[in-house]
This record gives sequence, structure tokens and C-alpha cells, in this order.
Amino acid sequence: MKENKKKICVILGPTATGKSRLAVYIAKKINGEIVSADSMQIYKDMNIATAKVTEKEKENVAHHMMDFLDVEEEFSVAEYVKKARKVIDEIIKKNKNPILVGGTGLYIDSLLNGFSFNENTVDENLRENLNKEYELKGKEFIFQKLREINPSLAEKLHKNNVKRVIRAIELSLLSNAKESNNEIKQEKFNVLKIGLNFKDRENLYAAINLRVEKMFKDGLIDEAEKLLKNKNISKTAMQAIGYKELEQFLNKKITLKEAVEKLKQSTRKFAKRQITWFKRDSEIKWFYWDCEDEIKIKEETLKLVTDFF
Repeated sequence: MKENKKKICVILGPTATGKSRLAVYIAKKINGEIVSADSMQIYKDMNIATAKVTEKEKENVAHHMMDFLDVEEEFSVAEYVKKARKVIDEIIKKNKNPILVGGTGLYIDSLLNGFSFNENTVDENLRENLNKEYELKGKEFIFQKLREINPSLAEKLHKNNVKRVIRAIELSLLSNAKESNNEIKQEKFNVLKIGLNFKDRENLYAAINLRVEKMFKDGLIDEAEKLLKNKNISKTAMQAIGYKELEQFLNKKITLKEAVEKLKQSTRKFAKRQITWFKRDSEIKWFYWDCEDEIKIKEETLKLVTDFF
């Protein structure tokens, strides 16, 4: 029964929409702890580019699934689900309320939909064959393959995100082949989903631009320079927006002004992809900063969360 499921509140949305700030406010009111759902904030030393909350911004609220992995290490959605589920169980055991916060849709959906992967769920030969199929037959073919194998997962992915589509096919095939090992469990949560955004896309872009400018003031160039000197940085870590854009500037191929503009553009594109992902979820209750004032949004979301728990 739904009542017996573990309760979890989720605060999600595109980048630069104040998710962390609202989460801290709510957590302090409801005896909550925060679980990050950000695929890049897991890494140590990647603070400014990932907009990781500072100790001051945490306001003594416990934050989990953040700042625990060396940049040389790879990390997968399977590992995230396994670790995050354990953290959530520990929070609930302490009679506290878990608040999942972030913008990585695949992490959020994989966790909430009850997927549990064996850590050895990987097959390099299968992945190589799928990549060859994609190269020969294109993204439409590979996406249709996922639709046939796992239609519910296909609904949550965009066909242009080929890497994620191939990984989804791989996981689906492997889990179907090993059902006796309980590779995938359907132990779902009772979930309240709160979405934050701006109704006018230009207002979101303005917030993104301000955030990028603040990153540069806070020392993003130094952070990027230090990180890029590490020749062993993982492919996962290098997916973070901010470092690749600054690499050209550090190599004197573009000006600082061009680097700032590149980062703003990359972040805007990233936000659009996040919005596309979350649009598919009809369970999200959306709040828009440019439609209501901050005090009202805080009051309304707090009431929702309080009633839910």
C-alpha cells in the first residue's frame, strides 16, 4: 500500500533556480536532511563550476551524496541509486525527513522508480556492439530498440541523448538476463515533487548569466586550471559544464570575454535539456519565481511538504 512506502520530498528543476536555497529553508522547518541529486556535485574539488552549496549556505543542515568522490573516479547511475538509497534509509531511521534536491533527471528517476542495479551490471562487448549499431544505423534506430526493450524507460529519455539511450538498453538487457539475481527491484517511494523554474525563459537565462558571472568572481578560472592539470581526470568528471569551456581560454585560444559567453551558452543549453526531461513528469508541482514572490513560494511549498510528511 502507498501508505507503507518510504516518503521522500523532491525539489527539482533546471540550473540556477534556487533549489538548494529552498531545500535548506524547508529542511530546517521539518527536521529534514538533504540528499543531492546532482551528477557533478559528487566530486571533490569541483565546487564553483557545479554551484555546490558552501558550509555557510548549508546552515547546519546535513547534506549527503555530495563532495565524496575523487575526480579520477568514474561514477554511474547504478552506483548513485545504491548509495542514495542507503543514505535515505539511514535518514528515515533517525526519524528525519529526506529531501532529494537537484537537476540530474536520470538520477532522480532511477532512484524514485525503484531501480536497483548490481554494481557488476556492465558488459563492454554489449556496449561496443550497441555503439556500432548506432554508428551504422543512427539514433532513430537505437532509440526504437530501447522502446521495444523497455518502453517505460524510453519515455524518460530523449533520442538525442545517445549515450544514455545505449546505457539504458545495456542495463535493460542485462537485468532481463539476470532476473533471478534481482538486478531490478520495484520498491518505489511515496513522493512529493516540487519543481522550481521561471515562467519566462528569458528570466531563467538572466539568472544563469548572473550565476556564471559570480562563478568567475569566486575563482572559477583557478579551479578549472587546477583541475585540468590532472591528466587522470575521469570521463564522468569532465562532463561538468565549466571546465571544457575554460580550457580554450587557458590555452590562449579564446579571450576571457569569449570564455564567459561560451559558459553562459553551454549552461543555457543544459537548462533547456533539463526542462525537456522534467516536462514529461506530470507529478511535478511547479512554482515560478517570476509569477509569485519568494515569501509566498516558501509558504506554499512548506505547507505542501508539511502536509505530505
